[in-house]
Amino acid sequence: MKKIAFTLIVFIGLSGILNAQQRNNKLTFDNVIINIPNSLTLCPQDIANYIHSKYSTQDSKIQALYFWIAKNIHYDIENMYSFDYDTIGIISKTLKTRKGICYNYALLFSDISNRLGIKSFVITGYTKIDNEIDYTPHSWCAGMIDSKWYIFDPTWGSGSVSNGNYIKQIDQYYYKMSPKRAIRTHMPFDPLFQFLYYPITNNNFCAKRKKPKSNNTYFNFDDSLTVFENLSITKQLINTKRRLENNGINSYFIFTIINQFRQEIDDNSYNQTIDTYHIALNSYKEGIFQLNRFIDYRNKQFAAIENDSVLIIILDSVENSFFLSIEYLKHIDSPNQNIQKQMDNIHKSIESNMLYFNEQRLFLDLYFNTPKNYRRSLFYDRLIDE
Repeated sequence: MKKIAFTLIVFIGLSGILNAQQRNNKLTFDNVIINIPNSLTLCPQDIANYIHSKYSTQDSKIQALYFWIAKNIHYDIENMYSFDYDTIGIISKTLKTRKGICYNYALLFSDISNRLGIKSFVITGYTKIDNEIDYTPHSWCAGMIDSKWYIFDPTWGSGSVSNGNYIKQIDQYYYKMSPKRAIRTHMPFDPLFQFLYYPITNNNFCAKRKKPKSNNTYFNFDDSLTVFENLSITKQLINTKRRLENNGINSYFIFTIINQFRQEIDDNSYNQTIDTYHIALNSYKEGIFQLNRFIDYRNKQFAAIENDSVLIIILDSVENSFFLSIEYLKHIDSPNQNIQKQMDNIHKSIESNMLYFNEQRLFLDLYFNTPKNYRRSLFYDRLIDE
């Protein structure tokens, strides 16, 4: 699973206590998925290939995947408060140990879903059980089946925890829930992932009623989701924080989540600034290297150059490198004082070195327009210091 849109929603430290209410909705299934060879269950792509080869519809594929995960992955009570940011490592470990917390379940389900050609997101939020709010962060999934969004909770669908013990009981109630049904128990931090045109506020979700009351403001989540997926990581985080704030800060828990988003935005913005600066710096250095390379060839009267076109390529590289450096610097927003100072130095250096570059360009034009028998005279008294 490598989709920015859902990797962003899972950066918050998640543990997810498995305390779902079991409804005795047992999921029965054929022997095809049950009999998948063990050798094909240690890699998500192998599982996806097997399901893809045995089932033809999106509905049957996602059902087979839900059943296999719910049947074979057990909730890891001992590590219920731990979290690992290595998504690839999490999936591999989950398949190897057959254990995981809610994030492991959701990540595995979403990863294989996407490999099956079923668009999926990992969603995080909090839950309501028997009309009581549980503020422990929890992870579940969304999947698009035949152009419609549905909610899946493979963790709650695999069993429950009672008195510190994990009880295995596959439950289909949390399979393919409509967004309207899912919002009764699962509240995403980001209202975008409610997949509702009239989303629920935090206040309405936390109210003592079985069916949360929708607000009256229309929200086109389809268009918003399309826009969201095409934004940069930083802008995704900024937009998510804004939606969280607009959806109501009704508890210290939500306040803390929003602060975590603020920190993530600051960290990501700083990292993006550093990455962009280094790209600009390397482009600048490449321009300086190629300019010195040209001057060195010129001081040697282009004796080592077999083809005049090489000289044009070198100078074009100088100009392009300086241009790219300046363009990358333009994309750095609100740099700190130290970075701004370094950026100013690059600008000044490029400006002064462009004077040397223009001199070399003029000389090269003169060189090409001079008959070959007279070109050597152009180098007299024209040696240049590097």
